[in-house]
Order: sequence, then C-alpha cells, then structure tokens
Amino acid sequence: MNYKDYYKILGVEKSANQKEVKKAFRKLAAKYHPDKNPDNKASEAKFKEINEANEVLSDPQKRAQYDRMGSNWQNQRRTSRNDDWKGHNPNPNGPFTYEYDGNPSEIFDDEGGFSDFFKQFFGNRARGRQSRARKGKDVTYELEVSLEEVLIGSQKIIQPDGQTLKVSIKPGTKNGQKLKLKGKGYPSANGGNNGDMYLIIKVLPNSFFAREGNDLHAKLNVQLYTAVLGGKVQFTTMKGKVNLNITPGTAHGKQLRLKGKGMPIQGSKNEFGDLILSIQIEMPKDLSPKEIQLFQELKKLRQ
Repeated sequence: MNYKDYYKILGVEKSANQKEVKKAFRKLAAKYHPDKNPDNKASEAKFKEINEANEVLSDPQKRAQYDRMGSNWQNQRRTSRNDDWKGHNPNPNGPFTYEYDGNPSEIFDDEGGFSDFFKQFFGNRARGRQSRARKGKDVTYELEVSLEEVLIGSQKIIQPDGQTLKVSIKPGTKNGQKLKLKGKGYPSANGGNNGDMYLIIKVLPNSFFAREGNDLHAKLNVQLYTAVLGGKVQFTTMKGKVNLNITPGTAHGKQLRLKGKGMPIQGSKNEFGDLILSIQIEMPKDLSPKEIQLFQELKKLRQ
C-alpha cells in the first residue's frame, strides 16, 4: 500500500496554515466537483482524494498524527495482529466475548470513499458494527445585499464552488442573519449526505439611510429661513416622496418621526418600523450686501 502525500495532493507546503489548506481545498474541490464533471470517473477519484487530504490536514489532531508517522507509517503499526484481539468474560455465567482493537477494514466491508491508506492510518477501533457514512462538510459564505433589496425582498443568483443557486431574501432580513441551504455544502467522501451551506447576510451601507433594528434614520436638510419662519419641505423616503411641515422656530437636530416608513418587520404582515429624520439647518452662503445688512438689522432687533 503506497504512502499518500496529502500536502502534495492539495498543493500546499508542510508549513501551510489552516487558512492556506482551506483555500487550496476549495479551489481544487470547485475544479473537480462531480457537478462540474458529470460521468468523469477520473475527476470523481481526484475529488475523493482531495476530500481525503482535507479530512486529515484540516483536523489538527489527525494532521499531527500524520506528520509524526510520515512515510514510515507502516513501521509504526503493530507487527502482530494477534495482539489486536483481546478475550474477556465480563459475565461469568454468559458467553465468552471478543473485542477487536485493530483496523476495522480488516474484518468489515467498508463502502466508504476513503482510501485503504486512510482507513488503516485513521480507522476507528471496531466494536462489533460497521461505521456509519459521514455527512459532508458544511460551508459558509458571506452574501452581500443592499438595503433596498431587504426592504422589498429579492431573489439573488449566486455561484459558489461552481453551483448556480437562487436565494430568496425576505423583506426585513437583518445584517448578520444566517440562511441555511440544506444539502448544498461539500459532498460526503464516503457515501453520506451532502453538507449544508450557510449564507451570512451582509447588508451594505446606504448613502442616505442608516438602519437601527426596524427603524431607519436619515438627515433632513432645511434652509435657515424655513426653520425660522416655518414652511414645507419635500423628502424622498425609500417608499417615495413625502411633504413635511416645518414649524416656525425649528431647532437644528430636532427629530421628526414618520410612522410606518421604516423597514418591514420580519414575521409580521404589513407592519413596519419608523423613519426618523434629524433636522439639519442649512446656513445661507454667498450673502449679498443687502442680505448682510438685513441680518445686521435683525441682530440689532434681537439685542
């Protein structure tokens, strides 16, 4: 049985860290994935080999064991298989029983996708039943969406690892929320179910609106004259334009709350947060001599 160089299979150095191992595995897994290479036995075998290498090098304990034994792994095995069998009788009135401490592949038919080298190197100790097929590994990706997309809900087409998937973004989805796509992770290497894919939602910053829970916050620019004398201003919300009344003497920083103009509340029908506008008074620029004179007169009146 030939020694398998898992580092060479993944194309990484022995000094590679976990991040480098993970990156190399994902690149090769995407290239040799069965969905991209249907009915290609060579590609399927390569994919299993890549999975096997990752199974060892991504696990610190297995990797340490593999590194310790190296190419001399066969010399580290027990030379006498008779030592693997231990007889004992825990119940004096019952039958004599045996337990096997050797390699389970020697006495059980394993249909898994791991090589004989892997099975003999890392095979679990048998206790009278065949090992179960293992589920493939889960995978996590970050999915960027805009504030507008989570306001009304949307459909996103993504292509992770060569797959083309349609993802539904529900109205009101929050930043950091996790979506689960069952069975869309990495395939099992030994006949088990595929792993799952998790999408972490990242809501991109918006130039005009900031989200806090279900509420939206924005700035409302108001001219000095309107703030002093009162009047109407128009503001474009994420749902359309609205006309607002500004009362005379409105102060800078005053907040206006527009009910139901915020984000949809997840799990609730036709319920929304609020839009909170912070008044930003705009000072007039490039004053004419006449305007300066009038302001001076106002100053004198105030004094």
